[in-house]
Amino acid sequence: MPILVAGLALLAVVACGEQDVADSGDLDYTVSFLGRDVDLEPYFQDYPYGGWNADFEAGKLFYRHTTPEGTWLMVQDLSVGEGTGLVDPESGQRVFDIDLSTRNLWGMRYDSIGGDMIVQGDERNDEVMNLYRLSLTDGSLQKLTDVPYIYGWDFSKDGQTIGYIARHGETEPYRNCLTLLDLESGESTEVLCQEGGEYRMVWTSVNFTPAGDGVVIRLNKEGHRSLGTLAYVDLANPSLDLLLPDGVERQSVGSYTKGWLDDDSFVYISDETGFSNGYVYDLAARTSRPLTTVTENAWFALLETDEGTKILQVLARPHENVLQ
Repeated sequence: MPILVAGLALLAVVACGEQDVADSGDLDYTVSFLGRDVDLEPYFQDYPYGGWNADFEAGKLFYRHTTPEGTWLMVQDLSVGEGTGLVDPESGQRVFDIDLSTRNLWGMRYDSIGGDMIVQGDERNDEVMNLYRLSLTDGSLQKLTDVPYIYGWDFSKDGQTIGYIARHGETEPYRNCLTLLDLESGESTEVLCQEGGEYRMVWTSVNFTPAGDGVVIRLNKEGHRSLGTLAYVDLANPSLDLLLPDGVERQSVGSYTKGWLDDDSFVYISDETGFSNGYVYDLAARTSRPLTTVTENAWFALLETDEGTKILQVLARPHENVLQ
């Protein structure tokens, strides 16, 4: 019986002949979805570029190029406006000869005074995260901080200072410090430190007031990421001044560093209703008011227009995104 089965299988192969395999160039990757034609070919092909970061202040487009030899940070001038055409990633230049598969680089921002980029990264994939000055001229790196870990950071509005949250220690409770880095002198000064505590400074931006006399940061109650809140720190008399009602579950909460409407009012996001919405907080009155009232998944962006600051609301639905 096994011989008979094998013979039948051989006859089937001979009768059918070899199957024609379509050349990949002949395949049609276009599908129809909700009345739209979608080309899926880019999702099935190896594409060596990614991690796009358009920095409009620097006038540069940063991205990563993955090759058999490693992953490289690339840069080219950022062209915007009508008639600029598509970006040609092959025309970019390597920023430096450092293989990014050998180290972490978690983000960068333009230093408008120094004309360089400030990057957050480590040196050997060990997440000893610090800040470095990256020269856009020669790609050199200058280490600005020397701490075990940085949760988050940002510039003061005048660009002369960086505020960052540093973590010290190897196990809980960590010693976390709000620290100010003077970019001219290179000196870092600890402003407010805590070890444990009910409300903890962790993953947060450091949002300076327009006058630079205080900062708004996020805190997690007892370290729980779902119990987030906002606090104000007066840099002249530093302490944690809680701004939002206690005991409210907030997984997503944070303020926009460019969201100051005047010297006292800033825009922040909170999902305390079960969905993320935009709010305005008034430091002088210690009150907040909602900007949006969506009851579905959404994300937001601030737009600076000739008529003032506006909030772009994007409803993130399974089959479509709606911009409002």
